[in-house]
Amino acid sequence: MTDTQSSDSPSDADLVAYLDGELPSERRQWIASQLGSDHALSARLALLASGARPFREAFEPFLTRAPASKLACMLAGLLGYRQAATEPRSGVRRRPSLALLAACAAALLIGVGADRLLPAIGDMMVTPEEAEADEWRQAVASYVTLYTPETLTSVADDPVARQRELVNLSAKLGVPLSGEATAIPGLALKWTRLLQYDGRPLAELVYLGPHGGPVALCVLADGEADAAPRQELREGLNVIYWSAKGHSFMLVARMTQAELQPLADHIYRRLSA
Repeated sequence: MTDTQSSDSPSDADLVAYLDGELPSERRQWIASQLGSDHALSARLALLASGARPFREAFEPFLTRAPASKLACMLAGLLGYRQAATEPRSGVRRRPSLALLAACAAALLIGVGADRLLPAIGDMMVTPEEAEADEWRQAVASYVTLYTPETLTSVADDPVARQRELVNLSAKLGVPLSGEATAIPGLALKWTRLLQYDGRPLAELVYLGPHGGPVALCVLADGEADAAPRQELREGLNVIYWSAKGHSFMLVARMTQAELQPLADHIYRRLSA
């Protein structure tokens, strides 16, 4: 590794290449070591991984000129759209949000034909709330895939520093994240991060698992209604997620659901019950 690599901070171009897996092994390892000690760099990587860029501002001129009424009439003529609009709230598929209509109209303005665009809308009929919940978990899972055992083993164990960080996270999120409450049997808490998703605080606690793999607990202050734990698979990682007391929780790791479930049950009882 060169002296330049040791002293410089990775650029956004470096981080994007890191996300895309396009860096040489030596430089990738260098960035991983930087992430273990630089909170601001980790937050920047999380922002890039989530795709949080000012797309709305870029498309604002198109949105203001979009033929929304014409598009709405076109959509109303689609059988799938009419059915979705009249389905009970318990159904999975929903009528597209106004934001989706505006985005589609903007796409029409820049040359995407309705015959190519409209068939795809049927697969996007979810409420804004459902889409947003899905997006933050996807962003976290994409980010966690970047962690390796080497990323964590290079971080020194410092219980005093971890406790101080947890106190800060508790104050920012409004949820008690004490050392006792966040302790998971068999796992070592290696670092904590205060990130941000869509303008709301997001806490990330990363543990080193018994087999060297990272386990991440994330808490988002989003005001969601209570919801029991559920399972899913994202980016090759198993996920267990739930909502309680105005916060959404997510435990994610590269381990089987059978291995992850007791860990999630433990955290659920400590933080949510």
